[in-house]
This record gives sequence, C-alpha cells and structure tokens, in this order.
Amino acid sequence: YNALSIIKPLKKALFFEELCHSCGVCSYVCPVEGAIKEVEKRKGVINFGTYAKNEKINFIEGVLDVGEPSAVPLISGINETIKDDKFYVLDAPPGTSCPVVATLEGVDYVVLVTEPTPFGLNDLKLALELVRDLNKPYGLVINKYDETNMLGNEFAEKEGIKIIGKIPFDRGIAKNYSEGIPITEFSDNVKNEIGKIIENIEKELNTSFEKVRL
Repeated sequence: YNALSIIKPLKKALFFEELCHSCGVCSYVCPVEGAIKEVEKRKGVINFGTYAKNEKINFIEGVLDVGEPSAVPLISGINETIKDDKFYVLDAPPGTSCPVVATLEGVDYVVLVTEPTPFGLNDLKLALELVRDLNKPYGLVINKYDETNMLGNEFAEKEGIKIIGKIPFDRGIAKNYSEGIPITEFSDNVKNEIGKIIENIEKELNTSFEKVRL
C-alpha cells in the first residue's frame, strides 16, 4: 500500500503510518533480517450492548479510529467474539471492498439488498460476483419496491436469483427512521414483509436462526 518509501541515493527509508494496512508484506519480503519490526497499534474500539426494549437482543459495534485506512482488523476482532451457539446478523458495508470480504467470509447466508434503479443494479451485479466467488448461498431483497418498476424483478430473473423479500417504497419510512423510529414499529406491512424474509431464509437453509449467521 506504499506505506514504505525507499530513497536509494540517501539510503533512507520513510514510513507513512497512515497508509499502513498491517498486511505484514514488508517484513516478509525484507532481505535484512530484523530490519522491520511489527508492533501493536490501536485501530478502533469494539462495543457490546443490549437492546433496551428486548434484553435477549444483544449487539456488537465496531468503531474505527479517525484516520485509520482499513476496517478489516476491527471486523476480524468482532468475528473472533462470535460464538457458534448463537444467531448473528452481520451488517456488511456496501460495495465489494476488503471489509465486505472480511464480513462475509464466515457467514452461512448472504442477504443481498438492492434498489430497482440502474445504479442499484450495477452495485448488485458487483456484489453478486463477489458472493458467487465466495461460494455463499444468497437471496435478494428489493428495497423501495414499486410494482410499476420491474427492474429488480427482471434482473433477478435473468441472473437466476431468488427474491426473498420486497420492502415497499414509502416516504414515511425515511421520515420515521430520521426520528429514530424503527420501520417495524412504523409499518405493519414492512414488519410482515421482514417476517417473510426471515421465514424464506430459514426455508433456504432448512434450519432455525439459533445456529445460523447472516
């Protein structure tokens, strides 16, 4: 990641800490034994909490320190806290970057979410390639679904993707979300649709959510 710059005429090496991703390649390829020493460095903090309205629902939150270039070490730290006897929903960042790969590596099922727009479908196409390369089972949820817009349905049919849920387009969802009101409390239709999504995932994996991670 160009964190090391070698100035040959001066026989000097410059280290740019903000560019370092802690990949360890420099110490691996360095021909001079002991010239490079790796040290521990704080990347962020992992928080643990409980949902105030339901003590059975816990959450794990990773907060990356300002200026840190990669969230992968933080995600790896969170993954180490995950236990196989519980059910987890992992909220991956968008795109196909290294943090996305780090999040998806240990999951049992991937829920792809898209919007029925050209931009949304372009991002979905890239994410779909990644999920298939990782050989993970997956299903599609279409967000902001509108029966007059069939872009999402057409793409899913073309690619052979199973649609496991459709969240209807509703400006009220955004309004209430901005006020901190969960969509399941705002709309019974959305709540029922999320229930269907959960049921569809259980059917896909032929299991309950006691031992599966999303």
